[in-house]
Amino acid sequence: MKYTIFGKAVKAISDDEEVAKIVGINTNKIIGLLFFIGSGIAAIGGIAVGFDTGLNPTMGMKLLLHGISAAIIGGVGSVYGAFIGAFVLTFVANFSIFWIPGEWQEAVAFVLLIIFLIFRPRGIIKR
Repeated sequence: MKYTIFGKAVKAISDDEEVAKIVGINTNKIIGLLFFIGSGIAAIGGIAVGFDTGLNPTMGMKLLLHGISAAIIGGVGSVYGAFIGAFVLTFVANFSIFWIPGEWQEAVAFVLLIIFLIFRPRGIIKR
């Protein structure tokens, strides 16, 4: 990101896309290339998980629920908030096993999400 022309272009676009266009960076090309690279990395990860656990239509739903819940609990738009939200969500879901059966972990995550949406809708760290 610091030493290549592509990395500098990505940082310029992430800082201010309009100024990057004025300077002469083809923002549509860079954004498309980044989308292609990110999709390729996600595809490799999906294939690896598919080989490990087998393929079924709902194989990512648990991860999706926990990821979105962590982002909302921590505060949408804040990376540190998402980190703290993931920690809080994991802590509460795993320590709830002491009082309720382990099959209810997803329900505990969903209830925690609802509690945060009712009482603190902007999350732990506001953007």
